[in-house]
Amino acid sequence: MNHATPKAPINEQTHPASPHHREPTTGEGSRTRESSDRSLTSPAANALDWKICALGSSFDLDEVLAAAPATEILPELDALVPPNPNASPKPIRRVDQPHSGLTLLELVVVLMILVALAGVVVPLVSDSVVDSLDTGTRASLTALRDVVSTYWIDSGSSKKLPRPEAASITAGRADHPQLIFLFVNPTTLDDNNPMTSDTEFTFNAAYRVGWRGPYLRQATGRFPNPVDIVESSPLPLGSKPTYAEAGFFPANRYGEPGDSVIVDPWGNPIVIQNPGATAGVQDVRLVSAGPNGVLSTDPTVMTSLLGSTGDDIYVAFTLR
Repeated sequence: MNHATPKAPINEQTHPASPHHREPTTGEGSRTRESSDRSLTSPAANALDWKICALGSSFDLDEVLAAAPATEILPELDALVPPNPNASPKPIRRVDQPHSGLTLLELVVVLMILVALAGVVVPLVSDSVVDSLDTGTRASLTALRDVVSTYWIDSGSSKKLPRPEAASITAGRADHPQLIFLFVNPTTLDDNNPMTSDTEFTFNAAYRVGWRGPYLRQATGRFPNPVDIVESSPLPLGSKPTYAEAGFFPANRYGEPGDSVIVDPWGNPIVIQNPGATAGVQDVRLVSAGPNGVLSTDPTVMTSLLGSTGDDIYVAFTLR
């Protein structure tokens, strides 16, 4: 009775006979088929089945698998035969990449944090700016105090603050100390003499008396007109006061429109006040209207008796 030749495992291909090749016996073919059946559920055994068939049927799959796991035998067989061309490619494992964007919730949380920080930082920065402006203003007033003291010394026995002479008073200027006379000579201003200059040097070196200005090199602004708006005022545009309403023109005490002046950090002119003297000692103040631009320091009240001065910044001193 003729026996049919056993079929090769389902994942085998026809290969040229090798020196070690022999036809499997009936039992061997049965085992080979069983191994092929197992290969359907074991990728490592399937690959091993292919490689053993490629090397020849002299290898018994069951005996090989019993000796060592397929995963340990495969690397050694890889050096002997090429990879199975019919093997399914290994699936590429997809690695989830972290998302680079932000969700709406995350954006809302970030914005809330920024708003909270702004609520803390902005007032601190604002207070710091105000403090620095206040400090800078006081430094300017102190420097002006030293200049006025020098003017007082240069006036000699007449003991004069920077104020207009008779000609200017006749021309309508208020008889009150004004800082314009740190820039121009009061004896030549308004004298109607074309031969003299408003900044003419009239200091007598022998007697060390007279005007030897300008005491300030450059003005930083001009005295405003009464109807000009105080732009630095924090009030709404339609409610901002004029300079007359802000106290800069009590009988033109502080100067005339267009006079050279030194302005404070808020753009308003610094003024000099001289409410009077006590026992020959002049009470003098240099005043900035402060952030709101309104002069609240009464020019007629002695410094020792001053009440509220609003947000004005001033430096008071005495001259003998």
